[in-house]
Amino acid sequence: MLIFISGGVRSGKSALGEKLAAALAKERRKIYLATARDEDKEMAERICLHRRQRADKGFISVDRSVNITGDIPFFQPEDTVLLDCLGILLANELFCADRNPRQPAVVGKRILKEIISLNRRVSNLIIVSNELFSDGIEYDRPVEDYIRTLARLHREIVLHGDIAIECVYTGYQCHKGKTRLEACWSGPNPLN
Repeated sequence: MLIFISGGVRSGKSALGEKLAAALAKERRKIYLATARDEDKEMAERICLHRRQRADKGFISVDRSVNITGDIPFFQPEDTVLLDCLGILLANELFCADRNPRQPAVVGKRILKEIISLNRRVSNLIIVSNELFSDGIEYDRPVEDYIRTLARLHREIVLHGDIAIECVYTGYQCHKGKTRLEACWSGPNPLN
């Protein structure tokens, strides 16, 4: 199953992803595919905070800031994978100093191909991403290209996905697959 969760900063999207991963995995492996890079003090602190917050939740943590399916041979068909966050992954692929400049459309297509491939290899793939499309500000060309590429990725993932959820202020709206989402919870929905 492919589940897509988007929302603004601090909207609860990662927490929802973790709860869905736990509900879907049951006693099987849950893999947290973290895309953030430890490049400055603020990000290092956020990464440490996220690791502490999920320390006792039974996740196997895998740090992967680029090329998410590259040399990770251990995915198993029964795994549930939580990829957090697509927006950071795309930014890493486009803007990191240690990589040659890339064409946004080419990078976006490769990331989508990796996501589809990973989804075929595991039982459940949950993708968390940022909603960056409603501020109305015009940015310089590289940032506009990033935003457009992220929007295309969102549309394609929702098109291929089973469930699409938008988080807003720690609540959520299911835009696709509501019946499937409700079936994910054993017992009462823990988010109500």
